[in-house]
Amino acid sequence: MLRVLIKSTEVQTHSGIAKATNKPFSMRFQRGYAYLVGPDGRVDEMPDKCDIQLGDKQEPYAPGDYQISPASFVVGSFKRLSLGRLQLVPLGKPQSAQKAA
Repeated sequence: MLRVLIKSTEVQTHSGIAKATNKPFSMRFQRGYAYLVGPDGRVDEMPDKCDIQLGDKQEPYAPGDYQISPASFVVGSFKRLSLGRLQLVPLGKPQSAQKAA
C-alpha cells in the first residue's frame, strides 16, 4: 500500500512549448509526501516528496492522508496492468462514499 500525505492546497504550474509538436502545454501539480508501507505493515519513517499531477480544472486535494484509487489502474497494451491518470482517495472512507478526482 502507498500512503500519500497532502499538507497544502498550493498548486504549481509548469508550462512551455512541446519540442515534438511546437505547441504550448501546461501541467498542474500538487506537492505530496509518499510513505511506502511494506508487506509486514511497517510504514517508512521518512516520506519521499512527490508531485501529484492534477487535471486542467481539477480542484487541489485537501490536506490529509490518501491512497491510490482503484480507478487509477487500467489494463493497457498487451493486457498489462498499468497506472493511468493518478487519482487519490482519502484514507478511511468507504469506497462507495469516494468520488473520482
